[in-house]
Amino acid sequence: MNKIIDIFKDKALNIYTLLLLPITILYYEILFNIMTVRSLSISATLYIILFSISSGLVGTILITLFNKKLINQIIAGVLLAATAFVFGLEYFVYKFFKIFYDVKTVVGGASDVVSGFGGEIISLLTAPSGAFAVIL
Repeated sequence: MNKIIDIFKDKALNIYTLLLLPITILYYEILFNIMTVRSLSISATLYIILFSISSGLVGTILITLFNKKLINQIIAGVLLAATAFVFGLEYFVYKFFKIFYDVKTVVGGASDVVSGFGGEIISLLTAPSGAFAVIL
């Protein structure tokens, strides 16, 4: 039993590290679903939970790859920022175009959108619902 505890201490792995990304992704998924579809069914909730756990654990593996705590914290910060950016981008694309796009399409068209619709993007961000989504 002490060997298991030592392994967790050596990798700087604790319950916070294990649950950080799964809970963050679960939060973003539920928030995104409620703000776009305006409902949350049982089947959708199950898929969201399974996706959050699986993708969050992949992120957790990335966070705990190195023995140095600082490197792991930097990786965690980058993953959290990237997750927040992707969900925020998807939300604003949905609010503007009223359709869901995959991330590849959104990123590929991002330069055209910024150059062609800069004013609309600013108005979406400053609208009450947009500001609320950014705060959350």
